[in-house]
Amino acid sequence: MLKTSALALALVPFAPALAGGEGCLDIPSTRSTAYQITDGDNSSSCGEIDVKEREDAIWFRVDGQSWVVRDPAVVAEGQRLFARVSEIGAEQGKLGAKQGRLGAEQGRIGAEQGKIGARQAVAALRDEEVEDYGARMAELGEEMARLGRQQAVLGDQQRELGETMRREIAVAQKGLSRLLEKAMKDGTAVRASRL
Repeated sequence: MLKTSALALALVPFAPALAGGEGCLDIPSTRSTAYQITDGDNSSSCGEIDVKEREDAIWFRVDGQSWVVRDPAVVAEGQRLFARVSEIGAEQGKLGAKQGRLGAEQGRIGAEQGKIGARQAVAALRDEEVEDYGARMAELGEEMARLGRQQAVLGDQQRELGETMRREIAVAQKGLSRLLEKAMKDGTAVRASRL
């Protein structure tokens, strides 16, 4: 599962890049791969991997063998590969916050509609004259419809960003695969005792 964590992205769940964490990297002759790129408090990862260290590094696993890259230039390139993914995540977070605010407003309107309905029901059960709330209910209904249209627009924007995110993840993972394969060959990547 791909995840990127940062303060701005804390509310944004990332869709899995590939089910089960199999094939996070496209390295020839491998069956199972996973990675985590750490950058202080932020990270990007895919697969069953959870590194607690906060140093700038790329931790990865290929067919059960654990590796780490600490070379600043290689790590910076790995981080750069996922920069657009992080930007999209931040955009999704902003849209999610807007959707949350609209949802809260919809909840407020729904609560008011519920109170009016309850008053009408109580009056009807008591055989009392029911106050006419028709105009207010119509007003609330129009407001709810307007908010619903805004939610639909934001939902479309989230879907578009989700598609863009999937494409950017694929591009980033392809670049990371090449980078790590080279690091394994030139010795920049070293075996890690644990992940």
